Amino acid sequence: MKIRILKAFAGYRVGVELTIEDDGNGVPLDKFWRRRVADSRADACLEVLVEEKPKKKAKDKAEAEAPEANPVSVENVEAE
Repeated sequence: MKIRILKAFAGYRVGVELTIEDDGNGVPLDKFWRRRVADSRADACLEVLVEEKPKKKAKDKAEAEAPEANPVSVENVEAE
């Protein structure tokens, strides 16, 4: 999880961006940062930066949805 400091506190300057460990659901593992994130809702001392996930390319999506190269036709199945 990435955060940006908006108000100086506890030795952190305004504008500093930090990466802190979280549990995967956006909850910091460290007790100090859990409290700071909770406090930030009231005093806006920091903001949580949203990490953008890479978008899939249209080509990759088209390949995933494309039918198989050698599909079995109904005619071939009935002839056997």
